[in-house]
Amino acid sequence: MKPLKFTKNTEDGTASLYLDDNEIYASDEYGNLGVEKEFPIVDGKVSLIWLSTGGTACPAMFMFVVARQDSLPLITTEFGNCSDIPTITNNKDKITVALPGNPAQTWVFDLNNFKLSEKQ
Repeated sequence: MKPLKFTKNTEDGTASLYLDDNEIYASDEYGNLGVEKEFPIVDGKVSLIWLSTGGTACPAMFMFVVARQDSLPLITTEFGNCSDIPTITNNKDKITVALPGNPAQTWVFDLNNFKLSEKQ
């Protein structure tokens, strides 16, 4: 099995994310994006992606991408409070992204059913 590889293209001011050679995400709202952290799963990986407008008002938003061999990628909705200082933990069943700020936010990605939710 070849490894699943993300690349990005931001040449035209649009942030695009590619899995291998296939575009899986594009946004003209964000001018840049990248992989914050990756987590291995059976037959693939879960990646936390950061998105940026390039301005200082909202440095970063995030989304998760689930990439598996022989399966279409799964992409969550964009989430966050504009903080670009996430604290990321993984306990094998879930990935938690804590974002400081006012208000602070904590997001949980369940690795059993690939669902994202905000922790209240």
